[in-house]
Formats: sequence, structure tokens, C-alpha cells
Amino acid sequence: MTGAVPGSVGGWLDDSRLLVRSLKILPVSSIQVVSANSFYEPSVNKIYDATTGAVLFSTSDTPLGKGAVSGANVVFGAGSLVRIETR
Repeated sequence: MTGAVPGSVGGWLDDSRLLVRSLKILPVSSIQVVSANSFYEPSVNKIYDATTGAVLFSTSDTPLGKGAVSGANVVFGAGSLVRIETR
């Protein structure tokens, strides 16, 4: 697939859709698929729209780079706390 689309691989959204990093979506280290068109990036604690790159969820807390989406919540470490916020 090299050269098929401009950018670099960010991860698979499903069996047939590949996330390609571009100028709209910052480089990602790992992703968790949230829906058919969105993903969570734990290192920045944000949920992105995979088509537009728009941020759908973020927080003002400084994330520790580890987190996950569980149902309607985002669970992440911030400082000495484990936070749970509604996405």
C-alpha cells in the first residue's frame, strides 16, 4: 500500500478501513476504535473524528499517556489520580 495515499499508517479502524495520518490528524502512537468513524488516542487523551480530524473529546488535565474508552466514559491517569469523564 506504500504510495497509495499520502501520509502514514495510524492503525485499522475496522477490517476494511485504514487510518492514515495526515496534516489534520497529528501522529498517533496507538489507537482504540470508539465507533465506525472515531478513535481514541491515549497519549494525548483525545477522541478524534477519523474523517475530518476534529477533536470530539479532550480534557484540560495533563494525561499520563495511558487511558481507554469504556462505554460512554474515558478513563485515564492524570497526576496521581485515575479520572473518569463522560465522552
